[in-house]
Amino acid sequence: MQGKQIETLTLQELFSSSTEGTFPFLIDIQHDELVWSDQSFGQENGHFRLINSTTAVRHNGKKYLPAVFSCTLPSEDGQKIGNTSITVSAIDRRIIEMIRTINTNPRCVLEAYFAKISDTEFVFNKLNHYEFEMTSVNWDNQTAKWNLVFDPAMQLSVPVDLGTKTRCPAAVEGE
Repeated sequence: MQGKQIETLTLQELFSSSTEGTFPFLIDIQHDELVWSDQSFGQENGHFRLINSTTAVRHNGKKYLPAVFSCTLPSEDGQKIGNTSITVSAIDRRIIEMIRTINTNPRCVLEAYFAKISDTEFVFNKLNHYEFEMTSVNWDNQTAKWNLVFDPAMQLSVPVDLGTKTRCPAAVEGE
């Protein structure tokens, strides 16, 4: 796992007593089955991009739609990254369409930034980057909550016992 590299100017802003910057999270939910019937969202097929802000932004040529969501950064110990969850509030037909369209687990790229307006545009400085599998979703008319798993292979339960002649005599070919 590589160490985080944060720009010096960003560190100065982070440690100053006050700042005009913000700390947005950008989320890119990715899945091949995500096909938008309504192109007014400004999203390309296979992606659903959100920013926890009141206004849409363009970052690296991609449009991130405003949304109300909360997430906690996963725990890290220098060798592994823990699981987490994300809750999107005030869901609308975009989120419902996405939930109903996808039949398998999507991928979620979650990035934390320090952002500041400079000459009428946002300047983003990356703080964290994570990639998760979105395993399950619980939703109602107001919120949708996904569990985010960093390493899906580590979530599998694998039996330790082997099917030997003694344990499973019917499974062994006749002798």
